[in-house]
Amino acid sequence: MRWRISKLMILSVGFILGGSAPLSMIVPALATQAATTTPTSASSSSTDDTAVSKVAATNVMAVSADTASTTDDSSSSGNMTSSVSSSSSSSTTDNGSSSSSSISSTAASDKTSTTGELPASGTMGTVSWTIDSDGVLTLSGGSFQYLPANVSPWADYATAITSIKITGIITITKAPNYTRLFSNLTNLTTITGLSNLSMDGVTSTQQMFYMDAKLTSVDFGQTDFSTVTNMSGMFDGCTALTSIGDTDDWQTGNVTDMAQMFTNCVALTEIGTQSWDVSQVTNMSSMFDGCTALTSIGDTDDWQTGSVTDMSRMFASCTALTKVGTKSWDVSQVTSMNSMFISCSNLATVDVSAWKTNSLVSARYLFYRCAALTSLDVSGWDTSKVTDMAYLFGGCSGVTTLDVSKWSTGKVTNLAGTFQSCSKVTTLDVSNWTVQGITSLASTFQNCSKVTTLNLSGWDTTDVTTLANTFQSCSSLTQLDISGWNIGTVASLAYTFSGCSKVTTLDVDSWDTSRVTTMDHTFYNCVALTSANVSNWQTSNVTTVADMFANDKVLTKLDLSGWNTKLVTNMQEVFMNCTGLTTLDLSSWDTSKATTYTNVFVGDTKLQHLTLGSDFTFHGDSTMALQSPSSIAPYTGEWQKGTSGKTYNSADLMSSYDGSTMAGTYNWAKVGGAVTVKYVDEDGTEIAAEQTLSGTAGQDYTTTSEDITGYTLSVTPDNATGTYGDEAITVTYVYAGNLFFNSSPATLDFGSHALSGTTETYAPTLDKLLEVQNKGKLNSTWNLTAELGSTGFVGTETGRTLGATLYYQTGDSQIILSPGVAAQVYSQTTTNHEGVDISGSWSDNAGLLLKVPSGAATIDEYQGTISWSLNNTVANN
Repeated sequence: MRWRISKLMILSVGFILGGSAPLSMIVPALATQAATTTPTSASSSSTDDTAVSKVAATNVMAVSADTASTTDDSSSSGNMTSSVSSSSSSSTTDNGSSSSSSISSTAASDKTSTTGELPASGTMGTVSWTIDSDGVLTLSGGSFQYLPANVSPWADYATAITSIKITGIITITKAPNYTRLFSNLTNLTTITGLSNLSMDGVTSTQQMFYMDAKLTSVDFGQTDFSTVTNMSGMFDGCTALTSIGDTDDWQTGNVTDMAQMFTNCVALTEIGTQSWDVSQVTNMSSMFDGCTALTSIGDTDDWQTGSVTDMSRMFASCTALTKVGTKSWDVSQVTSMNSMFISCSNLATVDVSAWKTNSLVSARYLFYRCAALTSLDVSGWDTSKVTDMAYLFGGCSGVTTLDVSKWSTGKVTNLAGTFQSCSKVTTLDVSNWTVQGITSLASTFQNCSKVTTLNLSGWDTTDVTTLANTFQSCSSLTQLDISGWNIGTVASLAYTFSGCSKVTTLDVDSWDTSRVTTMDHTFYNCVALTSANVSNWQTSNVTTVADMFANDKVLTKLDLSGWNTKLVTNMQEVFMNCTGLTTLDLSSWDTSKATTYTNVFVGDTKLQHLTLGSDFTFHGDSTMALQSPSSIAPYTGEWQKGTSGKTYNSADLMSSYDGSTMAGTYNWAKVGGAVTVKYVDEDGTEIAAEQTLSGTAGQDYTTTSEDITGYTLSVTPDNATGTYGDEAITVTYVYAGNLFFNSSPATLDFGSHALSGTTETYAPTLDKLLEVQNKGKLNSTWNLTAELGSTGFVGTETGRTLGATLYYQTGDSQIILSPGVAAQVYSQTTTNHEGVDISGSWSDNAGLLLKVPSGAATIDEYQGTISWSLNNTVANN
């Protein structure tokens, strides 16, 4: 007969160490919203020709005075028998130089229309005249009293006349005046017999051949002009004239007016003046003006010019003239030298060192564009009465030295362009000049490209209204002291310092710019400028700032936060190619009225900090060309508002910027330091793969714990959530290891046995291993406790309790498992986290055993329950 103990049920109880509910966190994807002026030509610094001379290289009439016609009362005396219709008129021709002229009449003979039919004829006194069908005007000998209203009787046939023949001696008896005798004969080519025209007693040859544009030669065949007082405009406008005969011995001792005498005789190459007596001449204005082919005017060194008061435009545009003898000239009475040598571009020598200029009032454009001059001694000039020095030396690009240190400028009101393009002058001492009362300093030193130092600290600029181009292209200038300048009345700062490529600092922070309207190109191409303190400038009246700071390559910071730009319409390229600029504050800028705003930021590749205000607008597009931030580490290639705000690419920032909600400082967004998330046990050993998070510096990050088998979260780190910074961040989650049954048998089967008359001991068979694993701290000790159910083993058929003993055998130690009493059966100090197979060492004499005394069992199947429990102790560190 057999009995069986089976189905010993085991209850496994896990001992949980330090458990806590895991945090439920979400790491969202980083949200990155993408975000995204008609050019005008900038004014150049060149002087407008209209401000210089309309005659300066062109064949244009250059009568500079308003001249009214006069009518002689005796014109009704019947002196002429031809039918000539005349009318008086007045004319004014601007030569751009304000020169005066003594020309006193302008008559209707200026007409260029033909009113009569050919042939024609008539008489003038006893002089008979005929015009044949070929346009030949023939004058017989005879006399006449005067020219009524200075109009010749053949004036109505002016355009038909091609040549003139004078066949006999002609004299004038009552009013010996040849004014306009042959003027405005626009198709006249030749005159023969001019020697028959008596000069006896004649006082005026004024405009005698005026505007005879096809006349090629004139030969008086005589030299007696001894009674002539007025030769003004005599050959004015004779643009084809190549010869005027032998003039060296003309007797000019009574002439007082030679103004415009040869004006625009563009084909004339030489004029003989060897023996001219000009001692009575008071007006020489525009005398040779526009004689562009003239290479010689004889020896004029000894001209007695002591009576001359006006020499304005005297040699203007004599572009072929290389030398003028002026060494001994007495100019003590001259008040105007306006444009005297203007555009004498090949004039290499003119000696004015001994000139006494004590009466000089206007020196405007005096040597303008005399590019071939290399030496000019004006050190002894008396300029105490001069009021206008505009462009006085402008364009003297060959002159190397100018000593004007002792000049008196107390009455000067205009210094515009005074030294413009004196590109070889290295030193200019104007420190003692008085500039109070001067209204214009426009282009004063423009293109003085070799001047290194200018001491202007003592200049009183109170009355100046324009500083346009003042120092433009002073490319060698390194020192410029203008800190004390008062510019409260200045309206234009256009190109003021443009091209000052060696200036490193400009002390202009105290300048009063309240009346300035134009600031385009003010600091343009100041490639060495490291700082420009203009934060205090008043800009409420400014309308243009185009290219103001363009190409200032080493400028690193601009504080324009206080600027009022509410009237600015043109801001094209204002910061273009400021390649060193890193910080720009435009917080107060109002760009709403800007209509031209192309390439405002183009080339600003280092601009990292841009402050924009509530009134700033990009006008919804990318025309301003805000550059993309660097995408080279540590930068992301985007703009970030502040240090933790939203990020934008340049295109999106320009297209979406709304000052009412987005005002602030935008910085290059940086890649934040990596956030490394680690999961470790209490010994610091990683128990799960670490994670790496990346994002933009200043933005938030969030980490989460992990569910890790055998472990319970023990410590949630303080930096589990935070902000990406410049440095790397490590987030460490600490877990407490669990003590648990890695495997436990569901059934312990002690087998079926025959009833025995002796005490028997039985070992169980397990359906699973009994294995414990401790992931807790190393050196901690854990214990295994076993407890037999309180009812022991009970027969399933009889309900009888088996009187057997269940015990746990370890070596010589035997632990009895009494029903309902827990007993420690196993203990171990943790040296690693591997599983411990407890049942692996069980055998017939070790481990869990059941001892059944003889007679204790009856035929039945006995069952009981054993509970295994684990507990841990603190690690011994």
